[in-house]
Amino acid sequence: MKIQNHPQIIQAMRSYQNNKTKATETKEKTSMAKDKMDLSEKAIDFQTAVKAYQKLPEIREERVQEVKEKMARGEGATPEEVVEKMLADLNMRSKI
Repeated sequence: MKIQNHPQIIQAMRSYQNNKTKATETKEKTSMAKDKMDLSEKAIDFQTAVKAYQKLPEIREERVQEVKEKMARGEGATPEEVVEKMLADLNMRSKI
């Protein structure tokens, strides 16, 4: 049995070729269009500042030790003042 000149086979091959061509065209169009994002200089500076801030340690041990020593000597801030500054700092961080 010869299948090369069968009308249904010919129609199936044409459909296959058409779909293959459309898929290639769609792929080419998709690969041409790329997303692009431009950031302003101010946005880049802000992003850099945020990254630097995130790298900071949560607790600065040397500063804590310094404050403890001053409080032990009766110098510097009172415990109430320390708490007020800590709360103010937390309030500022929540805005970022």
